[in-house]
Amino acid sequence: PIFTSVTIPDSVTNIGESAFAICGSLTGVTIGNGVTTIGDAAFVGCIGLKTVAIPGSVTSIGSLAFGECTGLTDITVDENNENYSSEDGVLFNKAKTTLIQYPVGKQDSTYAIPDSVISIGELAFFKCESLTSIIIPDSVTSIGEEAFTGCTGLANITIPDSVTDIGDYVFSDCTGLTSITISKSVTNIGNDTFSGCTGLANITIPDSVIFIGNYVFSGCTGLTSITIPDSVTDIGNYAFAECTGLTSVTIGNGVTTIGDDAFRECTGLTNVTIPDSVEFLGSEIGRA
Repeated sequence: PIFTSVTIPDSVTNIGESAFAICGSLTGVTIGNGVTTIGDAAFVGCIGLKTVAIPGSVTSIGSLAFGECTGLTDITVDENNENYSSEDGVLFNKAKTTLIQYPVGKQDSTYAIPDSVISIGELAFFKCESLTSIIIPDSVTSIGEEAFTGCTGLANITIPDSVTDIGDYVFSDCTGLTSITISKSVTNIGNDTFSGCTGLANITIPDSVIFIGNYVFSGCTGLTSITIPDSVTDIGNYAFAECTGLTSVTIGNGVTTIGDDAFRECTGLTNVTIPDSVEFLGSEIGRA
């Protein structure tokens, strides 16, 4: 069926997973005051949806509930809701300590995350392509998986010293990203964190980092050199795979493990020195 508007009655308590997924013709939805749960991907891909009002009854909003709604510019929350709130159209938890979702269709080029925020939720800025600059305050300690995935307009970003862990896929496919500053407090860079960031030309890995995950820089074709500090003990599988522009790699003396295919298809790399500290060398680490 082709829906242009939907009114969910007060008798409904649960909007199921993917209930209205990819209803491209849907331009308006009214969520009844009996709804307590909005499931994962409930309205994902509803590109015609422009505004959403969350009633006071809602206690749970699933992952990507309004993801990839490219026309969505404003999410509002009833002031009587005890679990959620909104500010400038952005969805937060009630205390505004967690940023849950930035509307994909919001056309502002810059956004400063409020100082109250401690955690940036999973998929919070997923495919927000209009943003060129995001300011992360020192209050933030945690960045969830895929938080900025597909933010193709993002040119540079600074991760503050308050952040100790960067989750999986956080900046993957941010093709416009040319530089990033990682805080000196980060100890772990998760899997696929910067994979597919084809515009990334340089990055400094601080000497606080211990672990570099799988596929972290895979497909970063603009990267020409990398220095892995002595603090790093593990380099994951495919960590630098398909970095075709890479010509220079310095591996620190603390590295004990280099995963499978770590430098696979790095066609510009002609010389790599493996330090004596390495105890495990994965298969086909430099396969062309």
